[in-house]
This record gives sequence, structure tokens and C-alpha cells, in this order.
Amino acid sequence: MSISFHILHVEDEPQLAEQVAMYLQTPGLFRDAEVKVTGLNNIDAAKAALEATFFDLIILDLRLAGEDDGATFLKFIKSKRFVPVIFYTGLTGKINEETLVRVVPKEAGGLEKLSTIVQEIMLEGMPQFQDTLRKFVEETVKNYMWDFVNQYGEQMKTELFQQDARVLKKLVLRRLAAELREPNAAERFLPQPTVAFTALADVDPVVQPIEFYIIPPIFTYLAAGDVLTGEISGEDGTWVVLHPTCDMVPRANGRCKAEYVTVAKARPLTSFPEYKDWESSKTIKGKVKALQQLICNNKQDGQAERYWFLPGTLDIPHSIIDFQWIKTESPDVLMTLKKIASLDSPFAENLLASYSRYKGRIGHPRINVDYVMASLQPATAETQVAAGTETNKGTE
Repeated sequence: MSISFHILHVEDEPQLAEQVAMYLQTPGLFRDAEVKVTGLNNIDAAKAALEATFFDLIILDLRLAGEDDGATFLKFIKSKRFVPVIFYTGLTGKINEETLVRVVPKEAGGLEKLSTIVQEIMLEGMPQFQDTLRKFVEETVKNYMWDFVNQYGEQMKTELFQQDARVLKKLVLRRLAAELREPNAAERFLPQPTVAFTALADVDPVVQPIEFYIIPPIFTYLAAGDVLTGEISGEDGTWVVLHPTCDMVPRANGRCKAEYVTVAKARPLTSFPEYKDWESSKTIKGKVKALQQLICNNKQDGQAERYWFLPGTLDIPHSIIDFQWIKTESPDVLMTLKKIASLDSPFAENLLASYSRYKGRIGHPRINVDYVMASLQPATAETQVAAGTETNKGTE
């Protein structure tokens, strides 16, 4: 399936601008992608174009008309929307390359290098994803308003518009959130996985560690599953909130319902015996399995429910939440800690359910397994004879 890829090129040298446009629009250069290059020669025109048109990529020179206008335009871009940027310039030493801002020097072979990076950005697919997401929002709102809200006429008008005009907007937001949470939502927005991942995806759907989290966190208040770092009662470390969110949402007076909030210590995975044993004997299957089971919340030594694996990503190290290492502190104190992430749904809910199950478990004496096993053994010949004799007596 072909894709359309619209590039804005800001360059004040007409001949170079034409070379770039002709090269990037060469049929077949990007396989079946249809590339369109819009060339502009000044920042004011580029700002107006960015306001009015959706671009998949912006290529710009650092210096335009003798000024470092390219750097100024980059700040403008960041203030308006996300779009990948490539500086195609002869002044590479004056611009710092960032993760989403690439730098290509104007030199021999520069156009080939430029096309290589354009290809990478196409494969990453973020510009197309943004366009798909924008269209999804428009489509969802359109369908909800015309097919649902409009059907209820005066009743909907009375309940929504006269009581509280915000209710309808809340319903639309909830609808969008529900649609995005739908299990097959990813299939609507994301391309099929590459060949390298297809077999794994077909057998056992898995997630990457970063998918456990909302980073950076959204809520300014405490919420279940928040990952905090800092000191509590003189003890430094990583902590995870185990308290229900509903008790921690600020009320009209600015205070939350909870006077104290429960958090659990997240201990580094490297501190556990399973990790240390694996590190020293990585080829022994038993050691590997023990660490894998710890990571899968199924610790081997009979304390499986006590621990919950917190996968490492970015600033979060691989850790194990210990449901016995609990502290209770006021929300005011916890708010002074640094919130580095929040567990996303359904991981936050799973964490709370696991904690509740662990705290609410009821033990009982172990059954005499040896006795049961013995009772399952085939009867001996003597026993069978005796049993037969007794049976015969009963039928005479």
C-alpha cells in the first residue's frame, strides 16, 4: 500500500532547493511512497504554511538570509506541533542533533545521506500515525454526535445542555478513551509487526517494559500505581502506591479523603538471590528458570504472592515490589517525593488486586500428603483376598 509523504523544505538558495525537491521526488526512491516537497525560502512563509498544512517532515537550513533563522523556526515548530526535523546545512557545528532533530551536512553525498534519514523517518511512521489518530478523533466525535446524541432530541438536550454544558464534552472524552482502550485499537492505528516479531505475536502476545507505564505521569495528585522515588521515614528508595485512587483525588477544599496512604518498597531485582544465582551460573537451567519465575510473579519458594515484578525502563530499574515491605504515610509527605511514572491500566489494577489477595489470604494446616499418596497405591494381594472374603460373607 502506497503512502503519501509531504515534506516542507525551507531553503533560500533556489538552485539547491530545486535539487533537493527533484531528488526526493524521484519515482521509486522510497519504493511506493508518493513524496511531495513544498519549497519555501523564508521563515515567515514557513510559519504560515505550518499553521495551515499538515507536513510529515520539515527540512531546513540553519542560516537563511544571513541569519540563524533555522534555529528560531525550530523553536516555533516545537511550540506548535510535533513533526520530525532535519537540518540540511553547511553549518553543522552550530546546531546540536537531538533524538528527533537530525543534522545532515551539505557536502558530497549529502543528498544520499538526506534520503537515508527520510527513509528512516518514513519507517518510524510517527507523522502518519498522528494523521491517523487525528482522523480517528474526528470520526469518533462525528459518529457519536450524529448517531447517538442527535437521536435523543429534546431528552438529550434537556439532560446535557441545560443541566451542565460540560457533561456532553465529558461523554465525548470518555467515548474516545474507551475506544482507545478497546483491545483491538492497536490494529486500527499501527502497521503489522515486522517479520522478526510476527511469529512471537501470533503465539503469545507480549508487551515491552515501557508499556507498563504512563511516562511522564499525567495526574498531579497521588494515584494507585504511582512510582515514587525519595525518602520515607529516613529510608530512601523506590516506592509504589497501593492505595485506591478514589481516596486521593483532591476535593473542593483541595484536600483528599485519605489521611494516610499505603506504599510498598520496590527492591532492586539485583538484590534477590535468584538474580545473584543466575548471574554466577547463567547456563544452568534451574537458575534461569528461578529468575524467570520471579520475573513472572511466581517465585519458587512458596512466597509467590508476596512479590510483584516492576519492569525496568528509562529511569526505573528492574525491581520487585515486596508486599511485606509496607509503609503508611500522609499524602502531604508522599507528594514531596518525585513521581517518575504511573502504572497504566490494567497493570495498576492487577497490582492492587495482587496486594489485596496477598493481604486477604487465609491459611490452613497442610494435609497429610503421605497418607493420601499411600491411599492411592494399588491394594496388595493379601488385602484383595481379605476384601473378597468379607464380600463373600456378606452375600451368603
